[in-house]
Amino acid sequence: MEDCSCGCLAKMARIAEGCVYESGLELTQSQRRGQLSCLLYCNHGFRAPYVCRLTVGDLKESWKMSPRIRIVAPSSGVLKMETSDKNGYQLMEVAYHIDFDGCINLTTGWKEFVAESGFEDGDVVMVMFSREDDSLTFRIYVM
Repeated sequence: MEDCSCGCLAKMARIAEGCVYESGLELTQSQRRGQLSCLLYCNHGFRAPYVCRLTVGDLKESWKMSPRIRIVAPSSGVLKMETSDKNGYQLMEVAYHIDFDGCINLTTGWKEFVAESGFEDGDVVMVMFSREDDSLTFRIYVM
């Protein structure tokens, strides 16, 4: 990836190393640039963004995320889901629970969020987690 004279991409690449990647996922140069752009402009206290490729199974009634993702949150509740990619800005509430194996499972409202956001099978996304006040927010960026 071509860098500028100040070396900003190289500096951002170190931040990208802190992300949690789906096993076996390899990003294209364009996807890597999109990821670095999101990390540079959208990182407001987010911790360990999760990068994965969405599958048909992920886009159905619920999405059970990787057990490698660990967040401190109540075992169930409602969270804010945000995206500003495919179909413009979307903000919806989605129910979640944390399974016995530690996986975050997005349930009621997930299917509607997917439909409104325009996510498709094969989209590579970066999920950024944050806590604001007493609410949990997931921001999803298509790369």
